[in-house]
Amino acid sequence: MSKTRVWEPYPEEIKESGLGELEVQVFQPTVHHVVMGASGKAEHEVFPAEMQSLGMPLYKRKGGGGTVLLGPDTLVVTIHAGVAHTFQNGAYFAAINRALITCFRDWRDADYSQKGLSDIAVGDRKLVGSSIFRRRQYLLYQASILVQPDLALMARVLRHPPREPDYREGRGHEGFLTSLRSLGIDLSDQVMIADLQRKLPARLRAEIDRVDCGNSVPPTV
Repeated sequence: MSKTRVWEPYPEEIKESGLGELEVQVFQPTVHHVVMGASGKAEHEVFPAEMQSLGMPLYKRKGGGGTVLLGPDTLVVTIHAGVAHTFQNGAYFAAINRALITCFRDWRDADYSQKGLSDIAVGDRKLVGSSIFRRRQYLLYQASILVQPDLALMARVLRHPPREPDYREGRGHEGFLTSLRSLGIDLSDQVMIADLQRKLPARLRAEIDRVDCGNSVPPTV
């Protein structure tokens, strides 16, 4: 007997962006929900009974990456881009993360860097998780930025991940994560959304062009 599926497809738009096209969307979810990566299995990633008791939906996105809790305490960045190279996801992750880090530094200088496969961390604590979905030269990048996460809720609905980046070193959510508020960034959520929406496209364009033209740089910043 097959198991009943407990998740729904994440309501994401897949586009056919032409080479050089770029679209950036920044938003704040209004309710908490959990999104798994394409290979995620609910029994390994979440506590389904807890989620059901909370009435919290579970989704699966097309891109990879780990399982995240999204809600009013996170900002979500979605990037649709037409890029030159069919592969080179590592270079594109690094390029996009470099552009994001320049925006964070406008708010507060800190020890931002890329760690693991594609996280943005401050020191050894994760601030941003991301995923990429590819279809030929189309790239969909999605990231969740932790503003002030509800760690108690996170522990209630998310299991310790079955796979973790080496820099996590077995730490639980509280010991592994940081947030914009923990860094002392006190701008309102709406100001940060507007700032990212205004600044990020041009900075992304410059970084993605470097990869498209074969002038990529190492992923550290």
